Amino acid sequence: MKQQSTRRNFLTGAAATAGAFTIVAPQSVRGSQANSKIAVGLVGCGGRGSYDASIAHADPRATVMALCDRFPDQYDKSETTIKSQNTRKYSD
Repeated sequence: MKQQSTRRNFLTGAAATAGAFTIVAPQSVRGSQANSKIAVGLVGCGGRGSYDASIAHADPRATVMALCDRFPDQYDKSETTIKSQNTRKYSD
């Protein structure tokens, strides 16, 4: 007897498939953890951008690598807020 296709059967299968993908360790997918950090660049070093970049920089999987702003005096304020060092700085 053929099983009738229902929404419940579909969702059960989809959940099982999604669960199978979450079990895999990140190292086995990417090869190594050495290159697994995400490089973040901030365009606009004002208060909002610096706050958002500080959240990203606090995550161990990401680091802020570059800052861009039309006003060079914003770089130091932004680096203090983000708590990053040795970032590349761009004005355009």
